[in-house]
Amino acid sequence: MLDHNLLGGKLNRGLSAIDSYSLLKEGKQLTSEEIIQISSLGWCIEWLQGYFLVHDDIMDGSSKRRGQPCWFRLSEVGMIAVNDGILLRNHIAVILKQHFRGKPYYVDLLELFNEVEYQTASGQMIDLITTQEKDLSKYSLPIHRRIVQYKTAYYSFYLPVACALLMAGENLDNHLMPRTYSSKWEYISKFRMITWTALLIHRCWVRMARILKISSALGWL
Repeated sequence: MLDHNLLGGKLNRGLSAIDSYSLLKEGKQLTSEEIIQISSLGWCIEWLQGYFLVHDDIMDGSSKRRGQPCWFRLSEVGMIAVNDGILLRNHIAVILKQHFRGKPYYVDLLELFNEVEYQTASGQMIDLITTQEKDLSKYSLPIHRRIVQYKTAYYSFYLPVACALLMAGENLDNHLMPRTYSSKWEYISKFRMITWTALLIHRCWVRMARILKISSALGWL
């Protein structure tokens, strides 16, 4: 189950956490403990995505994911996939407890993952509701932006950096500080620019995919 749902992708989200922490260390060599901890956070993000994708495929009735049949499409799995997705999500708490229970930011990590899950679920809800809408006049750009922001952006772009910031001892409430404070914040500012560029590209991709889906549903294709 883990091989099917966690591997086969680019692992960009997990690797982003590692890269972010390395940059925040400003060239300092990471200790073995730091490598294990930030790698664990990276895998937590990938497990979270695995959970999202398993349930998203079921809700969308998808057939393929990463070039292979969706997990729930396997004859020996079926709707057991619903519980498998829940297991993927619950293992995040187990991993965090194992590696961070004694850290001062342990509770912050738990709250961060809970917050991002809520935001992503909200984006998924908006996506599911609007997908059923065949009146294109009701599909507005603000709704599209909310879907992209909540369904994808928070766990894809914000979560990896937030994990790195917490592990580096930073307060997430201060992550919008001016660039003049330190080179760490210069990095955050640059990362924000890269993030918005990636978001614009992703928005174009999502818009094209949704137009094709709606056009197909209306019999235009």
